[in-house]
This record gives sequence, C-alpha cells and structure tokens, in this order.
Amino acid sequence: MKSDNNKHETHNMQESMRCQQIFPGIPGIGSPGQRQPTPPRQERIGPPSQPPSAPPAFTPQLPSEEEQQLFSGPRGFMGSDSRRIFDFRRRTRNLRNCMNRFTYIWLINGSNFWFYPIFVGRNSIEGFRWRRNRWEYDRLLTNRILFHLCF
Repeated sequence: MKSDNNKHETHNMQESMRCQQIFPGIPGIGSPGQRQPTPPRQERIGPPSQPPSAPPAFTPQLPSEEEQQLFSGPRGFMGSDSRRIFDFRRRTRNLRNCMNRFTYIWLINGSNFWFYPIFVGRNSIEGFRWRRNRWEYDRLLTNRILFHLCF
C-alpha cells in the first residue's frame, strides 16, 4: 500500500513540475513567487475619446531653421536635391512625449494644423486633427512631418 502512495506522490510531483514549466507564474498552476505573465496588448474597442476641448487659440511660429528647409530651392522643399529629402525624412521624431497633448504639426508639403495624438506607432501617429472647428480622427505618416511642438 505504501508503494502505491509513493508512486501517486511521485506522479503528482512530476505533474506539478510539468505544469510549472508550461504555465510559469500562474497562481495555482505555476510556482509561487514567480512573476505574473503580462496581459496581452489591449486593442482599442469602440471610438477613441476626443480631446477635452478645442486647441489653444494661437498659432505657433515655425522655427526659422525648419522654415528654411521647408522653403529652400526654387520649388520649395521638394526641390532638386533628393539626397537632402532622404536625410530629412530619416530624422527622429519623438512624438511619444506629445501623447494626449495639444500638438502643432507642420508637414513637409507646407500644411500645418493642431493635432491631438492618442497613439504613436513606429511609422505613424493616430489622433485627432482640428479641421473646420471640430476634431476629426486622422492617421499621419511620421516621414511626412517636418516639425512639431507639444503644449
């Protein structure tokens, strides 16, 4: 009878160790004290929330260095020097600091507007663009952004 209990206990220990390897850190299954697994990334469900109010009532001034890049050459920024455009588009843009903040954006085509970013991805940002006195959901490619200022 004792050997049956030993076999049963040995089987239970082996099963417990196998579960700890398969499900580490899950209470009741994995070993205690181990780090809990991170939950999967939450996808946005439903419409994203709009900014709390209209953007500030002023229009920021584009810094002179950026303005020179925008309007250099006879045809504006998209002038004859394609190497300059390539270098310009590779500039880093840290838009993560602007999450959920009023941000003024200048695009390389000369457009400029208020934007309220709610998601910053690797090559794009998503959020709300101020158009016709209301917020509209929009996605922008970061390589189209000349400059931005967060407020």
